[in-house]
Amino acid sequence: MIDFEGVVVSDNPNGYIGGWFGSPVAFGEWVGSTTDVNVVNDTLVTTTTSTARYAAVAFDPGALYGAGDYVVTFDSTLVISDTNNNGTVTIWSGDGYDLTESSPNALIVDTLSGTVDTQGTATSTELANYSFTTNQAQQSIAFTYDGSSALVLFFGAATDGYPFPEIHYDNIEIQLVIPEPNSFMLPLAAIFMAFATRRRR
Repeated sequence: MIDFEGVVVSDNPNGYIGGWFGSPVAFGEWVGSTTDVNVVNDTLVTTTTSTARYAAVAFDPGALYGAGDYVVTFDSTLVISDTNNNGTVTIWSGDGYDLTESSPNALIVDTLSGTVDTQGTATSTELANYSFTTNQAQQSIAFTYDGSSALVLFFGAATDGYPFPEIHYDNIEIQLVIPEPNSFMLPLAAIFMAFATRRRR
């Protein structure tokens, strides 16, 4: 759970994970253009006067539970907006980045577009894209994760023109989806019946 108490956004709108280009983004660090995104009163506040602006955080694969289906939940605690604006969340994964700084292979955390771009032979994939126009508790986004890539979450505001939006985020959580026990019953029943039939023979 990320409730933003004590969290600081670093002014790094186009930082790198890996490679030798500088402006590094550390795993677990919130980054963005601090003229547009910041933490105010323990809440992530995002604004924009041009297309979209995001705050982003990246996670090392070891911080998650491995491959599987996940859901990100969050509260949009305040949406100051108009019909031409919305809150927007994107989720990306990236692989092939070089943390030893001995090659150009890197992920670029682009908080001006909410995307993960690449350098060298690194690769990235958009896992989910979600937008909303009203404040609401426990909004959720489902995605499938491969278990070995870096995971990057972007939370922001988007606009097509004046009046410009202000979107607040809080209580962000990433959860692994555990299948209900009933989902195992049919395969287990089939295995049991096959075993029982074989024993009778």
